[in-house]
This record gives sequence, C-alpha cells and structure tokens, in this order.
Amino acid sequence: MDAHTLQRSLRMVIVAIAFGMVFFAITTGSPLTGFARKLGAGDFLFGVLMALPIVGGVFQLVTAYWLEKLRRRKKIFMIACFLQRAVWLPIAFVPFFIPPHWPGLRIWVVISLLCLSSFGSSVSSVPFLSWMGDLVPDQIRGRYFSRRNAISTVSASIGGLAAGYFLDLNNNFTGFAIVFTAAALFGIVDILCFIWVKEPPFTSGESVPFTKMMTMPFRERNFRRYMFFWAAWSFGVNVTGPFFNVYLLENLRLHYLEIVLCTQLVSSLATVLFARMWGRLADTHGSKPVMMLCGLGAMTLPCFWLLPAARAAYTLWVVAGINFLAGAFWSGIDVTNLHLLLSCSPEKNRSMFIAGFNMFTTLIGGALAYFAGGLFLDLTSFVTRLHWPLLYGNHLTNYHLLFILSALLRALALFIGLPRLSQPSASDTKQVARALLRGRSEAGRSRSG
Repeated sequence: MDAHTLQRSLRMVIVAIAFGMVFFAITTGSPLTGFARKLGAGDFLFGVLMALPIVGGVFQLVTAYWLEKLRRRKKIFMIACFLQRAVWLPIAFVPFFIPPHWPGLRIWVVISLLCLSSFGSSVSSVPFLSWMGDLVPDQIRGRYFSRRNAISTVSASIGGLAAGYFLDLNNNFTGFAIVFTAAALFGIVDILCFIWVKEPPFTSGESVPFTKMMTMPFRERNFRRYMFFWAAWSFGVNVTGPFFNVYLLENLRLHYLEIVLCTQLVSSLATVLFARMWGRLADTHGSKPVMMLCGLGAMTLPCFWLLPAARAAYTLWVVAGINFLAGAFWSGIDVTNLHLLLSCSPEKNRSMFIAGFNMFTTLIGGALAYFAGGLFLDLTSFVTRLHWPLLYGNHLTNYHLLFILSALLRALALFIGLPRLSQPSASDTKQVARALLRGRSEAGRSRSG
C-alpha cells in the first residue's frame, strides 16, 4: 500500500469514528439508563439488561475461526456493524408496540434486541482490531490512536449534549424513539465510511482446529498475563460502570443535559488536552508505565463519589471535577490498552488472540461485573434505609459501598496484575513520571518567558 492510500485510509477511520461515537454516546450513556428505568427495570434487572448483551462475546472465537478461513475482514466487519447499529431502530419503538401493562415483556424484548446488537458488535471487533493492527504502522500507533480518541470524544460530547437537551424537553418514550433513531443513523454512516478504507493483505498463521484455537491465547505467557490483568481491571471498573448514570439521575437528581455537561463534555475536554501527551509518552517510553500512571489516577476516582449530595450547590462542580480527571486518566488507559493488546499478540493468528482476549475480558470483566454490581446493590439496599451520616450532610447508601468496592478491586488489579506484564523496551514508571513533570515544568517556563 502506497503512502497516499495509507494516509487516506487512516483519515477515513478517524472520520468514521466521529460519526460512530455519536451512536455510542447515546446507546451506552444516560439515555439508555433513563429508557431502561422508564421501562421499569430495577437495580438487579438493570444489571441483567446491561450484562446479557455482553455474553455475545462468546461469538468472537467463532468469528476468529471463520476469519482465518475466509480472510475477508472488511466484509465481515461491515455486515456485523450494520446489524449492531440497525437493531436500535426496533429498540426505539418497543414501547409503542408492546402495551404498558406488560412491562416485563417490554424489558425482555429490549434485552433480546440488545443481545442481537451485541452479537454484531462482538463479531465486528475481531476483524476491526486485526485490520487496524495491519493498517496502522507500529511506530505511530500511540500518537494515531490518541488523536483518534481525542476527535471521537469531541463528537461524542456534541451528540450527547444534543440528546441530553432534547430528552430534558421530551422525557417520554417518543423522545427516546427519536434519539435512538438518530443514533442508529449516525452509526450506519460510520460504517459506510469504511468503504473507502483499504484492507492490507491478511496475515494468517497455521491452520488450527477450533478446539486448539480456544486455548492459544492462554498458552502465550505474556499475552495471558495481560489478558488476566485487563479482565481483573475491567471487573473493578464495570462493577460500578452501568450504575453511575442511575446514581446521577436518581440519587443526585441531575437532569440529562446536566449529566452530559458534567460528564461527557468535561471528560472530552480532558481527553483533548491529555490524549496526545499520553500517546507521545507511550511511543517514547512504552505503554506499560503509562498504563500504570493513568491507572493510579483512575483507581482513586470512585472514592470521590462519596462527596456529592442531591441538588447541593457544589454537586455539579464535584461531578465535573471527577469526570475531568476521568477523561485525563482514561484517555491514557484507552490508548495504552489498544497498543499493548496489539503488541502482545503475535502477527500470525492475531485474530485468534484478539478474539480470545475479548471473549475472556468481556465475560469476566463485563458481564460478570454487571451481574455482581446489580446483585451487590440489591443485597446492600438496607444500608440506604439506615441513614448513616457521611460527608457534608450526605448519607451512606449502597451505591457508596459499591464505589468503595470498585476502588479496592482496581487497586488489586493494578498492583498485582500489571507488574507481571513484560515489555522489555519500556521505561521505569518513575522515569516516565519524571519525564511528565519535566515536560510540564518546561512548558510552564516557556509560557512565562
């Protein structure tokens, strides 16, 4: 592939994600939370609603197997992604076709459609990562993915703001139908952009039986270590993940637009400010120490959720501050995760390793975490009724206990799992921290001069 074709393809991938993140901001953010609660889903059932679709990750190994046979990454990716996006059109209109006196049926139909959407997402991720692993040159991966993340978060913020403002004015099933239909259309445009992205020759390794393919990711020591670390880290994150928006809507009683402003918009600003810096550090010093630095910051964030109280004057500032820090740290974690996944997986049979990684981490770190979070909230619901005092006139709730648990689980994963990963070319974490501080101080001196 010549340099001009490569540059055009890399640009189109970024254009595509600008549309795609509008889809993801709506279908995974507070609009989905509000829709599920309006359908009548409680904490545990909401956890089930979020967890069951992730079980679609089991299809990734099958996808990898057929990908190695067919070698048609682009076609498989586009068909699967179109299914993922298009399914949101019937989801939007479920409340209009199933009467309100059948709330359970409404929820389970939505769960079934989400599972179908998740199937498309699951099937598409393996060819996409394999495709990007061959398309994006290794020496610019950190900078390229950080730029991609920065642009995608800006578009997600714009889409989230528009959806939040609209739902505050139309907080009913008609409003949700319009918002989800718009999200599906943006998602379909995202996929159409990939028509102009070239596919490098597919690098395939030995042809292996499906049973052997299932065990290959577990036999490569360094890859296995990273897979176990990411599954544990994801569990600590996702045990609270789907419930932050519930907490914001129901406990802190924020409006949709306030949630978007204090979460997506602020987080996007931080991502734009920090993503390129993390990408440069990862290219220069290695992804592992950057992951450790960002993980140390993200590890403490759940504890700050003990501070805000419902409609208190300072609450919006606290929520905005937490999400600014989250955007700063997670922009680095997202870049280094993708970089480590591609660098730890061998070039040959890469799709098999990516499929095994995604299946294992989404089932353990996603579906199981969602189930566990919902069950934990149900079992500890009595804490809220005790009205134990917390900070600034706030009272302890089962959500606060879940936030503390998340911080502890993140710390265990970070201090036990990540140090076991081998990245010989990486610098020491302290060295990267000094380089980061030195860069900041030099930037400050140049501005003052």
